[in-house]
Order: sequence, then structure tokens, then C-alpha cells
Amino acid sequence: MADQNALPILRAEDVKIHFPAYSCSLAQKKISYTKAVDGVNLEINAGETLGLVGESGCGKSTLARALLHLVPLTSGSIFYNGIDISKMRHRKLRALRKEFQIVFQDPYASLNPRMTVRAILAEPLLEHNIVQKSNLQHELERLMSIVGLSAKMFNKFPHEFSGGQRQRIALARALSLKPKILVADEPVSALDISVQAQILNLISTLQKQMELSLIFISHNMSVVRHICSKVAVMYSGKIVEMATTKDIFDNPRHPYTKTLLKSIPIPDPILRKQ
Repeated sequence: MADQNALPILRAEDVKIHFPAYSCSLAQKKISYTKAVDGVNLEINAGETLGLVGESGCGKSTLARALLHLVPLTSGSIFYNGIDISKMRHRKLRALRKEFQIVFQDPYASLNPRMTVRAILAEPLLEHNIVQKSNLQHELERLMSIVGLSAKMFNKFPHEFSGGQRQRIALARALSLKPKILVADEPVSALDISVQAQILNLISTLQKQMELSLIFISHNMSVVRHICSKVAVMYSGKIVEMATTKDIFDNPRHPYTKTLLKSIPIPDPILRKQ
């Protein structure tokens, strides 16, 4: 059983990310700010799966990128294992990069079209000295195996795969560095319905096997209910409600959370009327 007094593996304190917007006239230049993330406090524990939900444009992806230090903060702090990484220098931060990985929404856009699968998976392993060259082939085969792909595909390019297969490759690349935290940013929304469940089950299985802390971004509440243990609801750059998945679905408190739950399609017409 986990230590209830243990520090969360990742914590955000009053995180704000404001983007400037400029407007010019003959008389003067005005600067306004878009508050993409506005005062967010968030915690995720080791081995936990946190669902980050909300409509498009509410700040989910921007917040996730900020947690991984991919977007600069306007103000606030981010702590990893109790250490403030929001102001960490590049050299120290680079050593931590392998601890945080992300799987993007569109695998076709996130994989280099000029690289073979072998090169895509080998690059992070060699860059971070994860394996010696003598053991590289074995590790590449292991990565392909855990995401359900054959090593015979090593010499193919991304365009030669289906969307589901490309997302498996992206997942293998993210897991190659054995991260502690994985962000999955709408990982199945660009895929056919027929393969969405396969990818979701794969992510869930690997998360448990590798004891990952998973931040799962989605606007699909049915998917979130299936995969997440805790849910944070974002609206206009703020987290308006956060609770266990069961509490969010059984006893939603914020009006926006209730609206999201009402948007879940119910195939049975009788239940839909009720």
C-alpha cells in the first residue's frame, strides 16, 4: 500500500500561462493577454492516472506541456519529487527530460517521415545512453514487442503504417526512456473507432506494468471513465473540479462538469429519455 504521507510525484502551484496578443492602430499599440492557464493547482501521485478533461481550447494541452517544461510559465511553480523544476537551468533540466515523456494526438505529425522505425526508436536510446550499441537491437525488439508490433517492420517509414500502428510506434518511443511520467494528449481521437479501444487497453496495461504516472488528456468522458482513477475538469484555463473518477461521475458538483457528463452519448433511446 502506498505511503499516504508521500510527496506527489508532480505538483503544480498557481501555474499561469498568459500569451500576449498585440493590436495596433495609428494612435497606439495595445497589448492584451490570453489566459490559457490561469492559476492552476494540481497534484499527481506515483502510479496514478489523472484525466484532464474539458472542451477544446480550455487549456488542457497547454497545461500538460507546461508540466513537462515545454511551455514557459508566466508565473507559478512546478515540483517534481519535491524539487522546483520551473526555474531549473537547461543542463540540469536536460538530465530530467527522460523522466517525462508525451504521446501526441496525431502520430503522423509527431513521427519524422524521413526516418525508419528503427531510427525513430534508436535515437532517444542513443542520445541518453540508455543502452550500449551492442545491446541496441535487443532493446529495439523488446520495445516493438511490448506495443504489439513485429521487428520485421523496423525498416519501414511512418507513412507505411496505419494510424493505430503509428500511435503504437509513438508510444514505444515515449516508453524507450523508461519515464516516470507519461502524458497522453488525446492519443486516440485521431484514430478509427475500431482501433481506439486497442490503443486505450495497451496504454492502460503498460501504465500498470511500468508503474507510470499517467496524465490522460481528453474531451471524451467515456474514455476517461474507462482509463483514469482521478479526474480534473478544466474550463477557461482553470480547474473547476477535481475528484476521483467515481465521484466525478456519480456526484458532479460544478455546472460545467454536469454539462460534460450530459454530453456522453447514450445509445439506448429509452435510457436517453430517462
